[in-house]
Amino acid sequence: MNPITNWLLETNTPQIKYRTMTELLGLPKTDLEVKKAYDDLLGSETLKSVMSKFQDKNKWEHINAFLSLYEMGLTRDDVALDEYVERIIKDLNQSMKCARILLLRNLVSLGYYEHPWVKEQIKVSFSTIREDGTVRCIDKGKKSNDSKLPDMGCYRQTTTYLLLAAELKKIGVTFPEFDAIVDFYKRHNVVFRDDVGEKFIIQDMTRTFFPIDHVNIGLHMILYGLSILGDGEQEYCRRAREILEGYKNHEGKYVLSHSFERPYFEVGEIGEPNKWVTLYAKLIEMYSKTESPELTFETTEREEDVKFIEKALTLQNRLEAPSSQSKEPVKYNLVLKDHAGNLVGGIITTMYRYSMYVETLWIDEAYRKFGYGSQLMRQAEETARMHGCTMMQLDTFNYQAPEFYKKLGFVQYGELGYKEGFVRHYLMKRLE
Repeated sequence: MNPITNWLLETNTPQIKYRTMTELLGLPKTDLEVKKAYDDLLGSETLKSVMSKFQDKNKWEHINAFLSLYEMGLTRDDVALDEYVERIIKDLNQSMKCARILLLRNLVSLGYYEHPWVKEQIKVSFSTIREDGTVRCIDKGKKSNDSKLPDMGCYRQTTTYLLLAAELKKIGVTFPEFDAIVDFYKRHNVVFRDDVGEKFIIQDMTRTFFPIDHVNIGLHMILYGLSILGDGEQEYCRRAREILEGYKNHEGKYVLSHSFERPYFEVGEIGEPNKWVTLYAKLIEMYSKTESPELTFETTEREEDVKFIEKALTLQNRLEAPSSQSKEPVKYNLVLKDHAGNLVGGIITTMYRYSMYVETLWIDEAYRKFGYGSQLMRQAEETARMHGCTMMQLDTFNYQAPEFYKKLGFVQYGELGYKEGFVRHYLMKRLE
């Protein structure tokens, strides 16, 4: 696990930890570590604050609550939302018209795509996409807008359609209009006007603004949408990605450039490394990977290389198959010495995930047949029980001592034949 991912997984931000685990790392919600992050999120003050917005008389606070729940990666299966969804549908009015598409995106993410109103509104909405891939400014009273796009094309509103399309793509739903939307960003290299050289369509949307609403949308969100739709690695996105990279500090963390004076949920300080923006940058990388990277193969005898790989696998195992036992393997080694202090035998074991693995058992030939091997095994078994292990396991060749272990209660569960008649026996013993 790299340092940036570990930073995103810190326990003091359970909402980011949970989203990182489920979307970036793709861990199942049944994973024990994910369950813990989920429980921490459900019990957090952040979520309580978000849910309290539904009690506010200001309907825009309800919109903000849905936006917040989207960012946390929660759904209707996690929090009771049906009442609030029906209420916001009923209360949508003309003043909220620009927020409707982003609301639809949030409702899709929350699990409401099959809701009749949601499904119908999505269908109607995409039918308004024009040939150039944009939507016209919804405010018909306006004479101009800050996009400066032809025929009052609205860049901000078009971007909300992009984010809706991306969310639909996640659940396997597509519309023919998706191609026109993507083509629009392709013609403009994501953020540039095509009629005035290097000038941005809207400069505000080249920043890392977060959290978003239908007016304030950061560059990371645009690239996130394009990446989900399969274009993140396309050449036309290169310059926009370079702009986003400009917000990355020497540690690989992305800085929050702008936010609301009072964000609708806590996101961090402006000008500081930001977990949310960094998470989106990592998600852009993840969704953009369409081809295998070019890697080189090298043989190695370097001990540090071996330890690095072993440690990396151990860290991955902790996330994918966590255990309530010690997170680190516990070594238990016991040696035999003669009267002069010389090593004449010993046992080497490792305890991990409630199991003791006997790696090596050896007795000097001069001291065999005195029962020392059995004593070493019994002491190892007693230690395993003390540490809560429920089984012991080992493997031995046919020219070693498989029958010795069977007399101690081990049973064979497999074998592997080698050339020249050698057989490797796999044995285990239940301790429960």
